[in-house]
Amino acid sequence: MIRVLKDLKSIPASLAVPPSSGPARTTHHARQRIISESRLLFACPFCNQYKGDNFRINGTVANYDPDHLDTINTISIIYDEVEKPDFINPEREDPENLLNFREDGFIDSSDSRCQYTIATCKIDRPNLNDSRKKVWDDFIKDLTSEIFEGTTKEEILSSVSVLIRKFNRDAENASGNEFLAFRRFAIRNWLSSKIKELTT
Repeated sequence: MIRVLKDLKSIPASLAVPPSSGPARTTHHARQRIISESRLLFACPFCNQYKGDNFRINGTVANYDPDHLDTINTISIIYDEVEKPDFINPEREDPENLLNFREDGFIDSSDSRCQYTIATCKIDRPNLNDSRKKVWDDFIKDLTSEIFEGTTKEEILSSVSVLIRKFNRDAENASGNEFLAFRRFAIRNWLSSKIKELTT
């Protein structure tokens, strides 16, 4: 459930910036930074809990200038340039082509920032891996069923085409579907060979 924060004082400073990041991270400073919509991202409560106050940077701590309230919603770009955070910001960067998956749902990356984000938020935790795996397994089960239960070549091709189109549509439809990057990775990397394997 999303809680609407009606009062700046009700915002926990830890949501915006970890208090352990340095002396410039005062509660006032953190509350000002949280106002910036460009610094807020929706995350599942578990990923958010694992993230906690971890916010490793490779630059220097950015100092907030209270005279720049008029630019608060765009100032995160400046913060990111100064602080060089290890977290991937999916609102500004598309990490999809940096991610690798296995058919068992495991997620990994050769990119160090993706690795940090995956490890810190525990995006590779067993229940998520199992859920990703189930998406692929369910599709393969349906595909296998249509291939082996079809009576004519035309019927099989028609049924398989419908399943593939649906899987492709689901990989592009963010409303109601999870694991879109996983689905698209499966389409790019496994789909053709799996169909070939099942039909030869």
